[in-house]
Amino acid sequence: CVAHAGNDHRLGAQEAPPAIISLYPGTGFEAHVDSIIKGAPLLGYRAEKAAADPRASAAMPAVCGVEDRNRTAPFPFCGNRFEFRAVGSSQSCAFPIAVCNAIMASGMAALSALIEGGMSHRDAVAKLF
Repeated sequence: CVAHAGNDHRLGAQEAPPAIISLYPGTGFEAHVDSIIKGAPLLGYRAEKAAADPRASAAMPAVCGVEDRNRTAPFPFCGNRFEFRAVGSSQSCAFPIAVCNAIMASGMAALSALIEGGMSHRDAVAKLF
């Protein structure tokens, strides 16, 4: 859906978007999901800020988000949301977003089935991971 002759080789080829779309939500979100799987509550995740060390004595540390802000990431997690960047400038993002929505709907249907079957919300979310 995002492969396109003009898109596959932009920015020197194989940089943006990559041939394989992967997702990296960051270490903080990953740790929160791991804690849910181990029995922690669902709520409590906060997008943390950190000070970026400029490694120069003449510059002050800058407060920044800890999420994936890599410009070549096709589907980065940005603190409290995902961004979809994989389509080229001449392409419509309608079909890729429809695919993402279908995937999300499938996951929500599975979650709903577990909850309606009597499982607690927390346990149902943990089971899906």
